[in-house]
Amino acid sequence: MILVILAVAVLWQTLSSSQRLPVQTNMLALLPAAEQDPVAALAVSTANEHLSRQHLLLIGAGRSTDAIAIAEPLIARLQQEPVFTAVHARVDTSSGESIARFYAPYRNALLSPELQQRVQANGVAVLSEQALHTLFSPASAIHSSLLANDPLLLFYDFLLSLGNSNQRIRLEAGYPFIHYAGRDYLLIRLELADSPFSINAQQQALPALDAALLAARTQDPAAELLDTGVLRFADAGVRSAKQEVSTIGAGSLIGVVLLFLWVFRSGWPLLLTVLPIASGFVVALAACLRVFGDVHLMTLVFGASLIGLSVDYSLHFLIDRQASDANWQAGDSLRRMGRGLWLGVASSVTAFMALCLTPFPGMQQMALFCSAGLVTAALTVTGVFPLLLRHGAPGTAPGLGMARQWLQLWQSPLRLAITIVIVVALALPGLMRLHSNDDIRLLQGKPPALLASDARIREITGIDSSGAFLLVEGESEATVLQRNDAASDWLRQQQQAGHISGFDSLSRQLPSPARQQQAAAWLASLPQDPAALAYAAQIGLDPATLAVYTQPASPLTVSDWLANDVSLPWRKLWLGETARGFATMIPVRGSTAAPINEALPEGTRWIDPVADMSGLLETYRERASGVVMAAFALIALLLVLRYRPRRALAAMAPALLAATCALAVAGWLDEPVTVFHLLALLLVLGFGLDYSLFLLENREHPQSTMLAILCSGLTTLLSFGLLALSSTPAIHAFGIIVLTGIATTLLFAPIVQTTHNEVLS
Repeated sequence: MILVILAVAVLWQTLSSSQRLPVQTNMLALLPAAEQDPVAALAVSTANEHLSRQHLLLIGAGRSTDAIAIAEPLIARLQQEPVFTAVHARVDTSSGESIARFYAPYRNALLSPELQQRVQANGVAVLSEQALHTLFSPASAIHSSLLANDPLLLFYDFLLSLGNSNQRIRLEAGYPFIHYAGRDYLLIRLELADSPFSINAQQQALPALDAALLAARTQDPAAELLDTGVLRFADAGVRSAKQEVSTIGAGSLIGVVLLFLWVFRSGWPLLLTVLPIASGFVVALAACLRVFGDVHLMTLVFGASLIGLSVDYSLHFLIDRQASDANWQAGDSLRRMGRGLWLGVASSVTAFMALCLTPFPGMQQMALFCSAGLVTAALTVTGVFPLLLRHGAPGTAPGLGMARQWLQLWQSPLRLAITIVIVVALALPGLMRLHSNDDIRLLQGKPPALLASDARIREITGIDSSGAFLLVEGESEATVLQRNDAASDWLRQQQQAGHISGFDSLSRQLPSPARQQQAAAWLASLPQDPAALAYAAQIGLDPATLAVYTQPASPLTVSDWLANDVSLPWRKLWLGETARGFATMIPVRGSTAAPINEALPEGTRWIDPVADMSGLLETYRERASGVVMAAFALIALLLVLRYRPRRALAAMAPALLAATCALAVAGWLDEPVTVFHLLALLLVLGFGLDYSLFLLENREHPQSTMLAILCSGLTTLLSFGLLALSSTPAIHAFGIIVLTGIATTLLFAPIVQTTHNEVLS
């Protein structure tokens, strides 16, 4: 009882600083950092943080006026919700005036990037050609006062270039619209106040959003309302995980209850078994919170299977007591099972701690959770049970006859050999079908309805938020901006070649000092430029008005730009001072990485978090195979030191056959092998060895030991095996391997007794 009280105290102390259990729901938190470089890690974190808090809404109707009628009450309702920091819909016309006022002092050093490139290639005469094209275009709304202050419309062109880079979007009545398949879609962008992986944010934002969308659909049932964002997918993951926790935990408990009632015909042993389960779970949770500061939801899903594992030790103790005579003493059971129990704990913890050697935070947390829980459960059984059970409870356990028959399963060496040959023959085709797929996007299951909505929005808007970007670095702000200009020019060429669909760069809003100086020199030469003078004469302007471009312009600096609200939509791209100098980023849309990587401009790096993380998973899958083989070899060596080689081989045989069959089943099911499948083999090794070790160490009562192993195996199948039903691929991978592996281990566990010619009576 002291151990249980201590565990509860540790948990209370750990949680006393927080009103809520700190549960992590971000699936990416299970993985190691894709990029160890601090600057690249900062850029990835910044990009992910921005993208994850965005939520898109589309309101589609036959006419734009109908969409606006639906949108206005919807927008007003969402603006009242504190969970959204901003609702971007109608464009504020005053914002254009404020942007013009901000850039006005720098106007004679600013050109749009496209115009700057054309002048660089063809000379200053391009400026006059551009002005004529703008002035005489059908959509032109140029008036004389504008020409007096900007004869060549250069500042006008610069301001236009700051507009939305998505060519599909048009403004109507101040709202952004996209015309697609005969319908007008109004675009609304929401910004979350909190991370979408926060359970609080999910519980507050989604009900408010769903209620607003329901009201909009009621207003016009014919309208098409679509929404997508990380918030939806994160919530779906949490709901799925919660359902799996209850399913796995309930399934394990039901299985344990039925087994105990069948074996012991009493509810008292079942109540007693709650002690190691509860103490193990509580200490495991406290250990994770102490070491990691939070607990991942997938760890709780994984830890729910601890019910089926920690009960193993209780079963061995209680079945030994049940099968003994009236003179039973607790010390006798501990003597018979103690060595096998602690060898089993050691092998299981060894298998789990091998997961701690991986760089996966999620695996490390799961390993700590299960290791701490199993050790605590074993201590509870060996330290507390003898205090509570002082007298024997002799009686024939109903399953002893079945256990005796199970032990005699492989008494015939010929039958054993034939069975192994058949199993291997069936396994080989499955092993040959094995293939890998390390795409990180397969890590978390995504509901088809959400995927369909997301794909529909991407199809309509052309928005591709893949997360790829160029990282631009330099030793100074000026160097970074200059390299950013060059990288943007290069990306523009890639866009023209069809390698990308678009990009967002600070080169439009914040040209480098070098580019500003170059533009100022070009503009200052205009009063003497023949093409500019001819242009002025052609439209009836006094050539003296060209002198407006000779007025000195103030240099636009990073600090000036950041200090003004005009930079708000773009500040996320400026990373500022870093460990190596300064940096900015250029998000790229619709990229095909192969041609992009051929020749990057100086000072830039191509960062694709999805591809990088997938490559990392591939690397660790390859390493995991080595970890698995090393674990098998290490435990085999320990067994050889403890037993003779023949006994060691017999103890390892069930686990080796189990690993073979588990991988073969994955092949037959056409499941791509991932690092999670391979790491699950460590669990098969650890738990499978428990059965062999108990049979080797407790040869006095082989029938009761085998019965305990069968019951333990069944509870493990009910706990870890149920993980195979998970919709989360990583958890499912564990479940399918352990389900097959433990079932195979149970089948071949009697090999240990058969090879030693044990007499069964």
